[in-house]
Amino acid sequence: MTDHLASQQQRDKERRTLKRHQLRCSAELYSVDGDCIGRLVNIHHQGFMGYGFAEIETGERLSMMLNLAENVQGYSTVEFAAECVWRAQGMSEDPSAYWYGFQIVELSPTNKSTLEKIIAQESF
Repeated sequence: MTDHLASQQQRDKERRTLKRHQLRCSAELYSVDGDCIGRLVNIHHQGFMGYGFAEIETGERLSMMLNLAENVQGYSTVEFAAECVWRAQGMSEDPSAYWYGFQIVELSPTNKSTLEKIIAQESF
């Protein structure tokens, strides 16, 4: 079995077992350069789904920021690196919009703690 196939099978298994969290407050995704990527749909500690209009390729790795519309325990931003593991277009009313699945590949201990607090306080 190739590494890619084994990795894909592991992601498929995780996709079914990791609880996704939706946040009560609005959250937007930006590149660290300030370019808007889209909106957060749901998140867990290893990845997230987003919706937007940026043309991001599967396999592309981005340094990103998750910006919350309101502070959660004094935090409103989480920075991390994520890799796009899938992308789909035409799954909504706007055919030019994309849905993305990202795996978080780099997250500092401080940002990990912040993300965990946000999920614990703001998810349903």
